[in-house]
Amino acid sequence: MKNYNNQKFNKNIFDYKNLLEISFLKSKLYRASFKNCNLENCNFWESNLAYANFNNSKLKNCIFTDANLNNTSFVNSTLIDSNLTHANLKGINFKTTKLVNINLRDA
Repeated sequence: MKNYNNQKFNKNIFDYKNLLEISFLKSKLYRASFKNCNLENCNFWESNLAYANFNNSKLKNCIFTDANLNNTSFVNSTLIDSNLTHANLKGINFKTTKLVNINLRDA
């Protein structure tokens, strides 16, 4: 797994990327863009993803436990086998998002 833990990626653009087995543990990704991405086995545990954009992306086996997803957008995306336990989902946009086997416990 590639390790980008505790890094600052605020406003970074990752659009149209295949992001496989990457750890962004406790990273700052405020307003980051992941549009049209394929994310698999990525770890965003305790990361700040407020106002991030995951529109039109596929996310599989991703961890968002204790992450700040305030006002994050997942429009037209697919989330499969992912964990959002204790995540801040205030204002999140799941419009037309396909959710398959998602853990939203205490979110």
